[in-house]
Amino acid sequence: MSVMAPPSYTYPTVPRAEVPGAHHRLSPLVLVVVGVVVAVVIVGVSLGAAAKRPVPQSCHFSCGAFAGPRLVAPNVYTSSQFGYSIEYLADSTQLADQSATGAEFDTDGGVIFFDGSSGTDVDGAVREGVSNLNSAVIQDLREVGPIRGAEIGLVPAKGTAYTANFVPQGGGGAFRVGVLVMAAAQGGVTVTATMISVYYTTNDARFNNYQPYGMIDGAKFDYPITSLRFAGQP
Repeated sequence: MSVMAPPSYTYPTVPRAEVPGAHHRLSPLVLVVVGVVVAVVIVGVSLGAAAKRPVPQSCHFSCGAFAGPRLVAPNVYTSSQFGYSIEYLADSTQLADQSATGAEFDTDGGVIFFDGSSGTDVDGAVREGVSNLNSAVIQDLREVGPIRGAEIGLVPAKGTAYTANFVPQGGGGAFRVGVLVMAAAQGGVTVTATMISVYYTTNDARFNNYQPYGMIDGAKFDYPITSLRFAGQP
């Protein structure tokens, strides 16, 4: 059985000019111009996005003013002589005493004193705060070192940490306490904060939250310290 070869055909060639759209090619110059325009648009969009991108802020003590709603009036102490005010949480901090210059707050495991004075000598205020400690109950005071990153009301402060033995005046055994004294100045007024709290000496990991100064009520002290506002502060 033989296989016949297929017939051969000659296909006509259509001139390029007769093919729709075949002759509408862009010239090299137009292509270059379009490429440049596209590149400029891409660069502009990239720069705009970079400009709007949040930039991390390098902060030392604070990145800005205190944020958050103020507490109601009964939970605020104001010094009538120096104009500074302190917000406090009544469920964990009780206002035990107050005067025109300062106030005393009690917590479950400690006490914090605030006192105002004229001037800006924070080092002298810290020394005076230490000398004002009641030596009848605060005994064997031993310096631990400076309070790093100290601040009062978001104003940079200076301070010193101590340990001591607390001897109750009403009797009972003495126990170890931590003592922090620090001071900050703003607008010609210095505020000294003195904190005394039960001190943990154990290395148990459960008590790491009390480091580096080992004070059981350190977290409760933090709120009135941070919320304090000098006169004229927002």
